[in-house]
Amino acid sequence: MAIIEIGQEPENIKKRIDTLFAKLDGAYPDRVIIGLQKDHKKWDETARDISKHLGYESKNSFLTAYGYRIERAETGRPKTTNCDDVIEELKSRYPEGTEFTKLGELLEANPDLKGKLKTLSNESTKLLGMTMKEYFLSIGLIKRQCKEKSENIKKDKKPCLSAEEKYALELDTWRIGRQKIENQRKEELSRRIEEEKKALETPCRRIFDEELQGANRQKAEAEKRKAELEGQIAKLGVFDFIKKKNLKKELEKTVASVDLAEKRIKSARQNLKNDLATASQKLLQREGEIREEVESELPMPQKPRDPIAE
Repeated sequence: MAIIEIGQEPENIKKRIDTLFAKLDGAYPDRVIIGLQKDHKKWDETARDISKHLGYESKNSFLTAYGYRIERAETGRPKTTNCDDVIEELKSRYPEGTEFTKLGELLEANPDLKGKLKTLSNESTKLLGMTMKEYFLSIGLIKRQCKEKSENIKKDKKPCLSAEEKYALELDTWRIGRQKIENQRKEELSRRIEEEKKALETPCRRIFDEELQGANRQKAEAEKRKAELEGQIAKLGVFDFIKKKNLKKELEKTVASVDLAEKRIKSARQNLKNDLATASQKLLQREGEIREEVESELPMPQKPRDPIAE
């Protein structure tokens, strides 16, 4: 089913829309809707039903088209461990790295950080893109165990790692670092695009809000005057021709003012829809530039040289 354009709604649907929007504007004066289904279940059901009749794919797309912004309520427990702070603290304690070969040894040596490190361990894959052990190995907070034969544990001990083994370790570290940068780029790109979107959409919504408030005020005043005039006309006697004629003329102008206000409301909503579409196109054009900025600020680590190839 094709979407019915704003201003072309069937009369029965239009009345339902006006009733629903009056309620929504009262509950959400900034036109930012959060938790509609939870807080106003009946309104949510009405919005879903209207969206189907108008051909929208969802309730949210219908409300967005008519000038509302839908946001999710924040849920879940806030994070209590700052990943970078914990890691920087450990680096400050061990600027030259450690001799620990197990995570347990590092935990036991830093009992004041034990709780935070345990939390970090549980979230490390999400925050760092790898396990905490892999990351700590890559930055030297724990060492790999070297398997040496007993004869090497003597006066003329040979190096633990060969050039090939050292390269393999450096390559692992490079891959880990690359994955971390990719995760950081993705997070930063998402944040900047959201900021750019708000910067583009906010002026559109501000203009719409001002026009809508003015039109609603005009409509309310005209409807109030219309009711007064109809009451005065009803009280006039049969022979009050002139007074009745003058009041009817004023009534016609008042009805026209109501119609004009409704047209202003429809026009404002259509203009907002067009402005948001334009903002969306500008955002698509800016996305490539934003991506380049992020990649420039977060460069990838240099891949280590292969000693065999050299």
